[in-house]
Amino acid sequence: MAGYRIFRIGKQGHFVGVYEVSATSDADAMLQAHKLLDGLDLEVWHGTEKIGYLRSEEATAKSAPGATGLSNTPRASNTPEADAP
Repeated sequence: MAGYRIFRIGKQGHFVGVYEVSATSDADAMLQAHKLLDGLDLEVWHGTEKIGYLRSEEATAKSAPGATGLSNTPRASNTPEADAP
């Protein structure tokens, strides 16, 4: 099991909290993050690598049957350009 950090992103775009979780894979970490959505966006990190970003409205919006609300965004590199909005 690997250590992951799930950062809560406040309405102004700043980190306002963090969860530390153990997961068997990046996909497992994203699933755990999805369960933590509570009105704030989340970023999932493994070490210095950003794994994914979950928007809070994905958890609360009515989704199509079978939809998970998980982002299909590929892993970002560690360059500043990759993390730019």
